[in-house]
Amino acid sequence: MTKHSTTPDQKQSFARWLEGQLTFRKWKASDLARQSNLSISTISLLLHAHRAPEPVSCKKLASGLGLPVDLVYEKAGYMSGSETLSSPKRSLIEFVKRMPDADALKLLARSQARMVTQADGKWWA
Repeated sequence: MTKHSTTPDQKQSFARWLEGQLTFRKWKASDLARQSNLSISTISLLLHAHRAPEPVSCKKLASGLGLPVDLVYEKAGYMSGSETLSSPKRSLIEFVKRMPDADALKLLARSQARMVTQADGKWWA
């Protein structure tokens, strides 16, 4: 994963996105700090666009927000949108990651069987 030098616009964009995440959850900065295991000063620097998040902070933010880490990397400028999956596909991957292997295998088998039997190319009826 590579990162270009962070511009003030990128920092501001990330700060607005992060603020939106807080607003959506009705959280304060202290809630995010606690959930993500980051210091309140780090959260404040990010929210005020004084700092761009480091990769390790992106991982902690993703965990704290319950979001895929690729999404946070994308918002922080570590990945372009073309390198990431769509939101539904990211959510599906995160869902499957939490499944026991046996259940994941059953889901995969059913999905593959369904794909083979769909003559019109649609996944779901």
